Amino acid sequence: MAAMLSSELGNAEKITHFVGECEAMGLKVLGPDVNESREMFTPVGEKIRFGLAGVKGVGELAAQKIIAEREVAGPFTSFDNFMNRVDGRAINKRVLEHLVKTGAFDFSGAPRKRLFEGIDAAMSAVAAHARDKAAGQHSFMDMMLEEPPTKYANAASAPGSENLKSQISNSSSVADPIPNRKSQIENSTEDFSSVDRLAFEKELLGFYVSGHPMNLYAGLADALDPFPVDALMQQPDRTEFRLCGIASGITKKLSKKDNRPWAAFTIATRKASAALNLFADAYAAYGSTLAENALVLVQGNVLAGNDGPRLNIKECYPLDAKVAELVRKVTWLVHPVHPELPAFLRLMRDTLNAQPGSTRVEFAFVFENRAAPIAEASNALGWKLNAPTFQQLRAHPAVAGVQIETKRLELKQERRWAKRG
Repeated sequence: MAAMLSSELGNAEKITHFVGECEAMGLKVLGPDVNESREMFTPVGEKIRFGLAGVKGVGELAAQKIIAEREVAGPFTSFDNFMNRVDGRAINKRVLEHLVKTGAFDFSGAPRKRLFEGIDAAMSAVAAHARDKAAGQHSFMDMMLEEPPTKYANAASAPGSENLKSQISNSSSVADPIPNRKSQIENSTEDFSSVDRLAFEKELLGFYVSGHPMNLYAGLADALDPFPVDALMQQPDRTEFRLCGIASGITKKLSKKDNRPWAAFTIATRKASAALNLFADAYAAYGSTLAENALVLVQGNVLAGNDGPRLNIKECYPLDAKVAELVRKVTWLVHPVHPELPAFLRLMRDTLNAQPGSTRVEFAFVFENRAAPIAEASNALGWKLNAPTFQQLRAHPAVAGVQIETKRLELKQERRWAKRG
């Protein structure tokens, strides 16, 4: 199994493929951890732990140094403990940044952003500590750990030795050279946003560990997309489609015909990904919307050719704004006797008052697995739907489900100029 796992570290595409296979088999892939990861993917119980050498910018040498220290002296107890113990010649700033960004120190409970912002201070303090020791300037803790000069042949029998041993036994096995830095930031709980965390994971690991950006649009994207990604390529020529996802791998090119710019890119949903083309006319109109890791809604058609089908994009929009525009109606299926139903209805009324828009809202009671619509909110209480609020309402305990009605898929008509007589 180890050979199979190590072979998957060749490139990001292989990693993504391997992660997908693991998830299909019900095996969860965990991010890197300096206390559990080996160099390559490693089974941990019924889960798979990402290898340290697979983190972009870390490499085999740094991974080997970390693992060797852990095997000799035991697990790391904190980020500072790690800094004091691992050879700094193999662990540079870039390695530390990438390990922090991908959650390799999450076991410590410290926010990733706090650790990231403290890397420079930690490296400086460790370097200063090493210089002081090399120059013979021992710290107070170093002197405590040395055998004190005394007239007693046995230091353990010296007066006050019990207090000294107690202080030593209660201290870390490796002195913390940066206590001031810790005390200054230990109360900080600020962390990277979920968007930043996911972007770092995707960039440095090749997949998302702590979630997926499209989870925020669960239910909404399913209603908007007429075809699953894996079925899209099987559709007849000129079939129109709509697709919600994350744009990545954007490659800008120039048309051989007239030297106009166009772009090829990939869009990833929660379940699959597809290669798309934004040709010159569409690129001129929508190219500014297309950015790496941007959440987008694209519309286009399938072009069937001798070389196989291609997905031609004619329109590209920011996903959040387009969702609010395209969802016509949301029907909330609720439990009629649930004790939290009044609270849900009050929350819904507050939401409609705070976020007026054009999406209609309807309620239906669920009786013995059957839904009976009974009420539609006034047109004056239209909702400007947004994904975070939708997910909050959807997760309410009084909600049994939701039905979404979207606007019909219609591509903009291309402007064609009449030929002169």
